[in-house]
Amino acid sequence: MLKRISESPVLLSIITIILGLVLIVWPNPVLELVIKVIGVCLLVSGVISVIGWWRHRDAGFNLYGRLALGIVSIIAGIVVLADPVGVASLFPVLMGIGILVNGLINGAKALDLKSLGYPRWPALAVMAVITIVVGLIFILRPAVVLTYQVVLAGLALIYDGITSLWIMTRSV
Repeated sequence: MLKRISESPVLLSIITIILGLVLIVWPNPVLELVIKVIGVCLLVSGVISVIGWWRHRDAGFNLYGRLALGIVSIIAGIVVLADPVGVASLFPVLMGIGILVNGLINGAKALDLKSLGYPRWPALAVMAVITIVVGLIFILRPAVVLTYQVVLAGLALIYDGITSLWIMTRSV
């Protein structure tokens, strides 16, 4: 019994490492698959909502919210399935806008500190410029950003699996 318990975390760690390797080797296909699964879930939940509305439309309840949600889910599912890469590219763009705005605000703060005589304002200005550049990269190259996010997730899984194995071998 004790041996089975100790084998389970080892197996989980090995699976985690393998999943991490899959994310690193095939980041774009994995990302596209995940987005397509989300699209199918949206489509199915939308159809279920519309069917639920249809079946209970005469029950005297106000179910138009269910109908509206169902229609929106169906449309969103179709859009996601029609262009999964395009939909995925929206996430880095939105993040990039936030990062860019933060960089611009930090740049303005650095200039304010310069006018106040703060001696280390150039370091803050450099950090603001770096933040602005990162924001622009997210906006202008969203597909590249997505690929690296998946690769980083893969590296994190490999790290997690290896450290779990290492810790298990030390604590047995």
